[in-house]
Amino acid sequence: MENYYSYDQVRNPSIVKVFGYMFLGLLISALSAVGLFYLFGSGVLGPISYLGVTIASSIGLIILVFVSQLYCLRNKKGGLITYGLYSLCMGVLLSSLMFTYSIRFLGFVFLCTSLVFGVMALYGIFTKTNTTSLGMFGVGALFGVITLTIINIFLQSAPIYYLISYISLAAMLALTAYDVNKAKQLANSGYMSEGLAIYMALQLYTDFIYIFLRLVRIIGRSRN
Repeated sequence: MENYYSYDQVRNPSIVKVFGYMFLGLLISALSAVGLFYLFGSGVLGPISYLGVTIASSIGLIILVFVSQLYCLRNKKGGLITYGLYSLCMGVLLSSLMFTYSIRFLGFVFLCTSLVFGVMALYGIFTKTNTTSLGMFGVGALFGVITLTIINIFLQSAPIYYLISYISLAAMLALTAYDVNKAKQLANSGYMSEGLAIYMALQLYTDFIYIFLRLVRIIGRSRN
């Protein structure tokens, strides 16, 4: 009976909605990144215009992450719109990766990200243990990464750079399991509102993007 119970948790409409919103954000980011890169490559968008768009998106990203969370937690109707704009701005910034890496390479890393994210998401859904320790480890590891990053600004050490990359990757994998487990608990409690579903989707979306960027750096440097 436990297996059937776990399977029903996966099919919970609220948790499905959370992942649906997450995938919507990833789709918006992917389309905006490819679209902007195509416009630049075809000459429709010049270097100065592209720079202006990326600067505006960087500013918008900082503002929208707070506005989106505020709207979602207060269950306001603008939550989905601000989340979509946040995903759009992120896609604009991600388009810069295409100037350094090939589409094939980025596609490969995206598949790797989907795999590791999926494994941690399944763990977060099916585990019966408390994932609070994973969340605490993830947050603590990120503070350690910030400290090491500041130190490495002066040292410029390649080993420390790799250490930062792997620690931050481990931190986000732990946070992914924690966030998915938290979303499952909220869904099963019956208190998952529309705004809260978008809020949790934003958390998972951010986890996915961070894992993707870390794997791009790790795999990219190893290939070089």
